[in-house]
Amino acid sequence: MARPTPPAPLDPKTKLTLTIDCMPPAAKKAELKQWKEDVATFNKTYPNITIDGRSTPGQCLEPPRFTAMLKAKSQPDVFYAYFTDLDQVLDNDGAADISAYVNEKTVPALADIDPDVMKVLKKDDKLYALPTSNYRMGLLINRGLFEKAGLDPDTPPSTWEEVREAADKIAGLGKGIAGFGEYSAGNTGGWHYTATVYGEGGEIVGPDGKAAFNDATGKRVAQNLYDMRWKDDSMGKTQLLKWGDLQKQMATDKLGMFLAAPDDITYMVQQLGADYANFGMGPMPGQKATLFGGNSYMIKKGISSDKIKAAVAWLDLKTLSPGKGQFEWSRTKADGLPVGPAAARLLHRRRQGEGRQGARRPRHHAGRELPRLHRQPGRRQGRTAEGAGGLQGPRHGDVHPPHQQGRRHRQAPRHRRAAGQPGPGEPVAMAPPTSTPTLTRRPAGTDDGAPRVKEPRQGAFARAVRRNLTAHAFLIGAVLCFGFFSWYPMVREVVLAFQKTENGVVSWAGWSNFVYVFNDPDFALAWRNTALFTLLALLLGFVVPFVIALVLNEFRHARGYLRLLVYLPVMLPPVASVLLFKYFYDPGHGLFNRLLELFGLPAQQWLQSSDTAMLSLVIASTWMNMGGACLIYLAALQTIPGELYEAAELDGAGLLRKIWHVTIPQTRLILSLLFLMQIIATMQVFTEPFLLTGGAGPEGSTTTVVHLIYQYAFNFNNYGAAAALGLVLLVVLAGFSAAYVRLNRAEQE
Repeated sequence: MARPTPPAPLDPKTKLTLTIDCMPPAAKKAELKQWKEDVATFNKTYPNITIDGRSTPGQCLEPPRFTAMLKAKSQPDVFYAYFTDLDQVLDNDGAADISAYVNEKTVPALADIDPDVMKVLKKDDKLYALPTSNYRMGLLINRGLFEKAGLDPDTPPSTWEEVREAADKIAGLGKGIAGFGEYSAGNTGGWHYTATVYGEGGEIVGPDGKAAFNDATGKRVAQNLYDMRWKDDSMGKTQLLKWGDLQKQMATDKLGMFLAAPDDITYMVQQLGADYANFGMGPMPGQKATLFGGNSYMIKKGISSDKIKAAVAWLDLKTLSPGKGQFEWSRTKADGLPVGPAAARLLHRRRQGEGRQGARRPRHHAGRELPRLHRQPGRRQGRTAEGAGGLQGPRHGDVHPPHQQGRRHRQAPRHRRAAGQPGPGEPVAMAPPTSTPTLTRRPAGTDDGAPRVKEPRQGAFARAVRRNLTAHAFLIGAVLCFGFFSWYPMVREVVLAFQKTENGVVSWAGWSNFVYVFNDPDFALAWRNTALFTLLALLLGFVVPFVIALVLNEFRHARGYLRLLVYLPVMLPPVASVLLFKYFYDPGHGLFNRLLELFGLPAQQWLQSSDTAMLSLVIASTWMNMGGACLIYLAALQTIPGELYEAAELDGAGLLRKIWHVTIPQTRLILSLLFLMQIIATMQVFTEPFLLTGGAGPEGSTTTVVHLIYQYAFNFNNYGAAAALGLVLLVVLAGFSAAYVRLNRAEQE
């Protein structure tokens, strides 16, 4: 294919603004400082080009946000992408063909970039991206545990037989240490299985496009894992691990080895407080091949030719120029960021056929290992041939675990619990006394026949208005807020339930929204799950706080401290409490499974199983909300006269009979009120299932009515159906609310 004719060079006087993805956030002060310095360097050559950096607090690329960005065509001029994103970007017509803009003049180091890396950034021989970094998978080891087990950390295992032997020795150290770890949750197990099969010289997909891993090699890989787990018991008791679990185990010296990429070390050091000196990287066991991947920048399709030229010039300076940008190692060291392999080794082209380097001790400091700047023979698409050599120093890169490139991550949006009922009213400020006739003060009971001054009716009304004017003024803000945020949405919901919107045109839909909702198969499922949640919440959330209040009522000392302790979960932000329980329920290293393990019981899939997901939500909800009910019950218990208990005791009543015949009758109204309030609250549950199980949960087991309303509105853009279902829920809750008001009135009387 003929090489495209390069366009004219970018005029240094060109004036434009270039938006660029993945600018370091303010929290990364050193990285942001370097970014600003590189912008200043760029502006020395192109003073009229404004670099408008876009930063994100977490990962530069989050799959759901990335997909939505492509659909909306809202990506910056230069946007960050993984190697595996090319097809998705092109399917959305999102990237420009930059073949004509990238050559030895615009990117002088072009010939030194690994051709296999450039190959994955092309389609139909057209170039759509420039790489920033890449990685190769290998065996990550814990040097400290190797030494304790009598193993040489400078000579890591190179075959799976050696891995199994080393894992057995490391597991023999005891204290809950596992010799080898592997993922089996979150779609990462298959990724590592693929890498292992490639390392043994096998294939996952054959030339005919059909699965090829069910052969002797694939079975041998699976059998080896089985033997380490069940025969040697060298993989630990906790399984169903996802990305992040193995890193935490290794960072805390509880794991000897697992398959990883060099930036896993950076993650453990920067995020988990580990030490670079404690880790090393060896080749993939088997050494036949390994997976590789990485990160790149693409340029938005449809921007001007000058913007594309400016984008290529920026990427060349920032990511592809020896001694500049990310390769300015002296600056990296001075800024306190980790560095390691010599720039010469990283930035000089390896000649075809040159021998592989021998074994060496891993660096104690990690730097960017960018093998894309080395030509390596024997590399196959999607994986690289491994040498017989030894350990490679870890690289420092963006803290984006390579395993995430094929995985979807949800962020759950933050939700705040709705505000409670307004507190007591403002004290009424009395108006100054008005001018009235002067009357002689007389002792009580005397009547001297003096005439009574009867104030006119209009004057009394005016004085009442003036007297309460300040109070009314204070109420205006509350009334407006309540009307705007409570009454207006309720009225708007009723109207919206009978409307439909098509192509921006709003029209009346009659009862069609209700018909759609009632015919939805999820309608019955959502009500059934909501009823189950309400029932379980009443069994736990209604009974448990009452029992706790009974216990607290018997204490005579430290009662205030105990009240605070019980009420503390209510004061925590709901999202923080839910995320705390998400950690407790983690199948890999959660608190609950650890407790079960102590008692010799099997670990549970708390949130991943339809059998236990709903109960797990109820437990979390009960812990979060029981504090308020406990204090109300405790206050009611303290109003019961002690003579009633003494009389019951004289009649021979035991503890249970006193509770049944004295405590419950005396607190009946409070119990009834809280019972109805809890029904109303639990039928509107949303935060717990949304954050813990993603809303629907396994097999739809945690889909609730409010979550179905959320889906109608924000997933299906069917606001009429959402309003209709909300109105149905409103009618149901109105019945319970009417009962609550009636009981409340009876209690006041």
